[in-house]
Amino acid sequence: MDEQSLYYQHGPNLAVYRRIQEGRQFWEHRWLGMNLHAVLENARRGQLGEMERLYRQYLPKDGPILEAGCGTGRVVCALQARGFIVEGIDYAAETIARVQELDPSLNVRVGDIFAIDRPDCYYAAYISLGVLEHHIQGPQAALAEAWRVLRIGGIALIMLPYLNRPRRRLYQRAREYDPQALPDNYRFYQYQEDIGDFNERLALAGFEILESLPLQLYEGLTGDFRLGRWLEKRHFFSWKLSQAVRRLCEGASAGIKLAYSHMLMFACVKREH
Repeated sequence: MDEQSLYYQHGPNLAVYRRIQEGRQFWEHRWLGMNLHAVLENARRGQLGEMERLYRQYLPKDGPILEAGCGTGRVVCALQARGFIVEGIDYAAETIARVQELDPSLNVRVGDIFAIDRPDCYYAAYISLGVLEHHIQGPQAALAEAWRVLRIGGIALIMLPYLNRPRRRLYQRAREYDPQALPDNYRFYQYQEDIGDFNERLALAGFEILESLPLQLYEGLTGDFRLGRWLEKRHFFSWKLSQAVRRLCEGASAGIKLAYSHMLMFACVKREH
């Protein structure tokens, strides 16, 4: 776990607080340091890794797809290059402007995932990758808006960090959240979601889960363990070594992946309420 973060029990979820700027400023600053040209070129030409099978299995080629919270436009670029009809929205206006300047062919725009500027039942699929956990009010309003803009039978791919085994132990040791006791300069960063609670939230929003799949085992091992973080920060994992370790992670058992992966992907379908 990140020693610079504070962890609190917030209902069934683990709330993470950090010394960061206000949400939009934090992401703009983070993305400002990226070489967006390289990010987009790699997305266009590179492999999709663990996401390849999910995209090919669940995303339709004959209907519009929305990435809600598209950030640097990486996923929009990758999917467009593979023949999908896809657009992205994000509230980080400066980043969106940079993406539009670099590649005007990408359909990205400033938008609000809680008030999407499209009519009911517009999209054939909806993607949210590491976005919903960053809202302190929780994901329910965003899930309701996703349900609104999806067609009946439309697919939602939603990925977020969850309470894997080391995070579950941290949750059990954490104090209950008390806003009066929060140190100065700390702001909410994200939730690490309880799987059962998120299952219930998806059902409440009108989604049926088709599959849940743990992803990013490498990131979990190098982020949730002190030794892994120490090695990663000191660049112990050269490119070749990191690729070899990632291949080992891809071949790990389902139990190991569920216990230690960083993210959990939910593939869902919209049903009538």
